[in-house]
Amino acid sequence: MPIRLLSTEVASQIAAGEVVERPASVVKELLENALDAGAKNVTISIADAGRTLVEVADDGCGLAPEVRARIFEPYFSTKKDGTGLGLAIVSAIVADHRGYIRVRPNEPKGTRFIVELPVREQADFQEIKKKAVLS
Repeated sequence: MPIRLLSTEVASQIAAGEVVERPASVVKELLENALDAGAKNVTISIADAGRTLVEVADDGCGLAPEVRARIFEPYFSTKKDGTGLGLAIVSAIVADHRGYIRVRPNEPKGTRFIVELPVREQADFQEIKKKAVLS
């Protein structure tokens, strides 16, 4: 499948129909991408009820190293009708939660996305709750 980068003009005209709005949408986006890649099996692993680690591994067609290097860039897509926004937004959401997302090959075939999130201290949750009340 050839790689194509959408022009800025075309990218600006695309309605963001695949917007990822909240952390739970990260898993949904990764799952949908796995199915789009032809995966017959998808494994979702979590640690600490998903607060510190979420991993999505599939047996789809996999990603070439040059694609993995650019997969989180806005408007970069290997899909014929892809906008290149889904994984860019996933990456932004994870970063907003002070986390990291990595992509690796899944052996013997497929792709593995690893999302690591920091454990929040009780004081962090109290501060978030205060901000929510003040809003």
